[in-house]
Amino acid sequence: MPRRVVLASGLAGLAAAAVPATTATADSDLADVGSPFEHFAQLRRVIIQTDNLIGPRHVLPALQQNLVSLATRRRAARGADAIELLALEARYEELAGWLA
Repeated sequence: MPRRVVLASGLAGLAAAAVPATTATADSDLADVGSPFEHFAQLRRVIIQTDNLIGPRHVLPALQQNLVSLATRRRAARGADAIELLALEARYEELAGWLA
């Protein structure tokens, strides 16, 4: 078995653990994190780092799931929070286009 296959499978598991799946409990957990903007900004950095390690094929589905959650949070936000989340959502979309 090639070394790259072994590394990719191990790193894919690490990426799956590092990038949480979007669930109903994930939205309620965001309230405990603090700022949704900071949460999604940090998550975007983790996705970029994971892409550098294992490639876009493994990262894009997680990014798309988190983009749906981010869009939901942005629609519910008001004022400056909504503007910050909209800018971050645009960066997520740009990253999704890059990965695709």
